Amino acid sequence: MPPEIFPIIEKDFTAYQRFLKRKKKTHSDSIILDQQHQHHRVCCGDVGVVGGKPVGECLLNGRVSIDDRTVFSFRLFAKFFGEGPCFRFCSSGRAHTNRRQGEGLPDRTFTTPHFHHVDRHGIMRAFHNKTLADPKASAKIAKNFKLGIDLFCQELKVVSPNGGSVVVKLLPLEVDLSTDDPLRGEQFQL
Repeated sequence: MPPEIFPIIEKDFTAYQRFLKRKKKTHSDSIILDQQHQHHRVCCGDVGVVGGKPVGECLLNGRVSIDDRTVFSFRLFAKFFGEGPCFRFCSSGRAHTNRRQGEGLPDRTFTTPHFHHVDRHGIMRAFHNKTLADPKASAKIAKNFKLGIDLFCQELKVVSPNGGSVVVKLLPLEVDLSTDDPLRGEQFQL
């Protein structure tokens, strides 16, 4: 599969670096994920993000499998840099191999979970931050989309409008009877 290319980022890599390092706020405290197509077994949704300069539409997108909640991803789209996501997180799937760029470095493989960002050549590359390089922490994050969004937002400096964490709200369309009673311990007013 050919690498994803971002010519705008290649031309102005400094703007991309500043964008990633800058604090960004979502338009809402939460990102709501629901099943948007009856035949797709995935819940997905977007929340707008105020990213500062460069200006333009910016969205945080999330996806969680209905059948396996350990299969999830989060992506950041910034139209200024192109149509595709300019940063993303994958919880599962096959490892990603970064091909060498003629710099004498060997190919490097990154198992999931991992992040993807764009390098100075405008090519999307996988990487592990310090947390994902730790096998115990990585295993916990891979099993919990709430931990995944927290790590994604920490890495990108994305916060909710009140400065706190962005919360993922999953709107289930089915009742999962394989788990414990989700209402156990709740007190209801009569």
